[in-house]
Amino acid sequence: MLNRYISFADAFVICYSISSRKSFERAFELFQLVGQRRNVSQIARVLVGCKCDASAFREVSASEANSLSAQLQCSFAETSSLENLNIFDVFDECVSQLNYIRILRRSNEDQEEWYRNSSKNASNWCCFL
Repeated sequence: MLNRYISFADAFVICYSISSRKSFERAFELFQLVGQRRNVSQIARVLVGCKCDASAFREVSASEANSLSAQLQCSFAETSSLENLNIFDVFDECVSQLNYIRILRRSNEDQEEWYRNSSKNASNWCCFL
């Protein structure tokens, strides 16, 4: 079932608990799985560290997660549902990425259409280098 979700989803918000190294490692595995099956430049991805209000039990530092997000080329945020911290920001980031990707796709489609049309009228074009 997971493979099916990965195949059709436009966005991935993958969460881990800051108080669980195992969940952080599992989040990394999920990102790798997505990367194996999808072109990651065409989907929105956010790594989310949950329960940042429970810092006394922290097993994963924010800097470690931030480094991982840089490696994975995705956004990163720490959230707390208890304190209502960054919850909406995660979804705002996801929507922003989706809008950006949609604009890029539309731009690429417009370019492809322009090239198709220009090749029909190739004798009207001149290229200077």
